[in-house]
This record gives sequence, C-alpha cells and structure tokens, in this order.
Amino acid sequence: MNQRRAPTPKRNASPGALRPAVGDTGAAHADLPPSGIQRYFLYGHQERAFEHRFMHCERIEEQLSQHDWDAKPHVHDGLHQILYFEQGHGQLLVEDDWQDFTAPVLLFVPQGTVHGFHFSRDTTGFVLTLAHDFMDDVLAGVDREVQGVVVQPRVHFLAPAQSQQLGLGAILRLIETDYQHGGVGRTTALVSGLSLMLVRLAQLLSHQSEVRASGSAPYQAYFRQFQELVEAGFRSQPSVSAMAEQLNLTEGRLTAICRAVASASPQQILHARLLVEAKRLLLYTARPSSSIAYTLGFKDPGYFSRFFKRATGQTPKAFRHPGRSGTAA
Repeated sequence: MNQRRAPTPKRNASPGALRPAVGDTGAAHADLPPSGIQRYFLYGHQERAFEHRFMHCERIEEQLSQHDWDAKPHVHDGLHQILYFEQGHGQLLVEDDWQDFTAPVLLFVPQGTVHGFHFSRDTTGFVLTLAHDFMDDVLAGVDREVQGVVVQPRVHFLAPAQSQQLGLGAILRLIETDYQHGGVGRTTALVSGLSLMLVRLAQLLSHQSEVRASGSAPYQAYFRQFQELVEAGFRSQPSVSAMAEQLNLTEGRLTAICRAVASASPQQILHARLLVEAKRLLLYTARPSSSIAYTLGFKDPGYFSRFFKRATGQTPKAFRHPGRSGTAA
C-alpha cells in the first residue's frame, strides 16, 4: 500500500446520522473563496492524483495550526475521512449545517461531502484519510452491519467515559504508529485498525438504534453501486428504471434494496442528492437559481423552485438569503 504524507460548547442533541438542516448560513458564506467550494487533496493542498490504495494519518494540531485553526468549507474527491477530536471545542460543518461541538467527537465524512471546522487552539485529535478503493478493501473484510456506516456522514458527540470505553484514542495511536514506522505486517495492521474504527462507528449507531443497513450482504454491494450511479448521473435526473437496468436489476428489486438499506425509495435517494447539490450551489456560489435549475436537470426554473420548496419549506431565494422578505426564487 502506498502512502503520501503532506507537510506538516455546546453538545448537539441529535448525534448519529447527520441530516442537512436549514440554519444560519452566514458563517459558511463568510468562509468561502469567490470561486465557491474549494476542492483539496489534503486540506490546503491542491487536488492531484493519488496512489492506488492511498492512506494518510495526521494530527489535527499539527495540520490546522498552520491554517490558524480553521478549515474553510471544502470537499475531497475520491477520499473518505475519519476524524476524532480528543480535546478542544469549536464548530463543525457538514454540507449546510454548522454545529457547536465540545470534544470528544467522532466523525465519518464520505468522499465528496462539504465540510469545514473552526477549532479552539487547544484542539487535539486525528484525521485519517483513505482513498475510495482502499475503503472498499477495508469494507470487504468487515460484517455487513458495519459496511452500512459509510453510506452517509456520521457525527457522534461522545461523553469522555464513552470515548475511553471505546478506546478511540488508543486505536488511533496504534494506527499512527504503524503508519509512521511500518515494519512487518504494516498493511495488515493498518487495515485492522481502520476496520476497528468502522466497527466503533457501527456500535455507536447500533447503540442509538439508528442502524438501517439491514438485508443481506449483496444488498450492501448493490446499494453502493446504486449510490455510485446516483453520484455520477444525478444532474441528468435518470429514471429509476434506467438505473435498475444498469445494475441488471428490476425496478422492484432496486426499490426493495434501497428500502432495506436506507429506508428510502430510489427516487427519494436521487431527490435527496439533488437537494444537497442545490443547497451547495445556493449557499456557496452566486449563480442565479435559474442557472442552478438547468444545471441540475430541471427543464423549467419554476419546477425547480417548487421542488426545492416542497423539500425545505423555503424558496431558493429565501434559503439563500434567510430573513429577507420576498418569495421569488
């Protein structure tokens, strides 16, 4: 396995699977460059190709101190992240939702998810970054109920005793040691450590009665393939039957798989992805809503406005400029 190392308080009441919520968007706007969402390899490093089965491990205090303890809204294409805040406090962003946090906190951020942070200067912790293909290798060796944790962002606000009982700091220090020093069995050790971190995420979800990843192991594989189809083609709004055909499934079978794994229909999952992208473009760019509508495959801006209002209770204009009067898109 190849690795490349880069240079070197209040608790939320709803932990677990994070669902975007409309709130105060001023902070997100203030953090953005004129071009909108920044895409990074590792934070602060321009996008570039990375090796097959890439993995990176670093300390938050070593990386973010170089950026005045702020990570502005950004995404990593093709890279998943597991983050653990051991001490400190601040704010964290996933998609359009800023939340206050006090450590300890455990997060899973899937590839392509907008995220950002404001850290206090006493924050410590770890960031694990791994390529999509390496994550697939790790997932192949864990139980099906563990595989379900990677289908969406996860944020867990923990009690100190709970964090200690799960051994999160100890696991991450072992991963860090094997990453930095290697030796015999290095890849096996890293895969084992990453697998155990996914197990801990699954245990937290199970404890909160939020695991929806039911069904057989083939369901998980088909669902991941369906997610990849949605991610690649949601802007063209493909039909459910067309996506089912690409997966060599009937429409009914695909619907059953999606309901078993995500408690939602294929159409609902596609619309949820469209909504996430619509929120991103409204919050993080200055493009008019009519342009956003056409980009997302809507033939009529009015239909986009109705779609957005049905989903959020707000017009695109009201979402972009909360508190302003007027209802036009």
